Amino acid sequence: MDSNAIIILLIYYIGIVSCAAQGAEKGKYDNGIPMLRYIANAFGGGFIRDVIFLGIPPWLLTLSALPDIMLVVSVGLLYTYYFFVCNVNNKYYFIAIRIVAISDAFGLGSFVCIGMDKAFLYSENILTVIACGYITAIGGGILASGKSITEIVKSKGIIRYHVVTLLGCCYYYIFRHSLCLVCFIAVGLFLVNTNFKALCNSYLESLMIPCYKACFLYIAIYNNSNKFHKQNIGKIIKNYGIYSKRPKIYLIQHHIRQC
Repeated sequence: MDSNAIIILLIYYIGIVSCAAQGAEKGKYDNGIPMLRYIANAFGGGFIRDVIFLGIPPWLLTLSALPDIMLVVSVGLLYTYYFFVCNVNNKYYFIAIRIVAISDAFGLGSFVCIGMDKAFLYSENILTVIACGYITAIGGGILASGKSITEIVKSKGIIRYHVVTLLGCCYYYIFRHSLCLVCFIAVGLFLVNTNFKALCNSYLESLMIPCYKACFLYIAIYNNSNKFHKQNIGKIIKNYGIYSKRPKIYLIQHHIRQC
C-alpha cells in the first residue's frame, strides 16, 4: 500500500466517524438509540452502490466490514450520550458541530475515491463509474435522513453540496489523483458555503471605523483653534478608541449532510 492509499484510508476513517456523528444528529429526536442511522449514514451509499449499480454482494454484510461498523456504532453512541443525554454546555456542542463539518468535507472525497475505485474493477462505463462515486458519497446521508428527493432539492445548500460532489467524481475520473480529489472537494465545499458578501462587508467595516476615528482625532488635535495640551492627547486616544477591536468573524461550514 503506497503513501497516498494510507492517507486516503486515514481520511476515510475520519469520514465515517463524522458520518456516525451526523447519524446521531439526524436521530436525536428518535424515541430510542438511532443505531441504524449511524450505520446508514456511514455505509448506506456503499450498500446502494454494490447492490444496485454493481450487482455484487454488499461489502457491508461481510466480516471485513465488522471493525468499521463497530467503530461507527461506538462513536455514534458516545456522541448521542454526551450531547443529547448529558446535555453538555452548548459551547462544546458548537465546537463538535464545526469539527464534524470539517471532517465531513475531507471525508467526502475519500468516499468518492473508494466508490469509484471499486467501480473501476467491475465496469468500464463512465456513467456507472461516476454514479458509483456519487452514490457512495451521498447515498448514506439520503438513507439516514429519511427525506424524499423533493425535500432535498428545496435546500440550496444541499444542492451545492451535491454539485460539488458530482464535479469531484468527474475530476477523479479524468485525473485519478486521490489526494487532489480530497482537496478539490474540501475547497469546493468551503467556497460554495462562504458568504463572501458578508465577509467583505465585515472587513470593510473593520477597516473604515478605525480610519474614521483616526481622521476625527487628527482634526481635533491639529486644528489651530483648539487648546488641547500634549498631556491630554493620551486621554483623547483612549476616549475615541483608535485601535478598536476587529470584529470576530465566525465562518461555520454547517453541512451536516442532510442529503
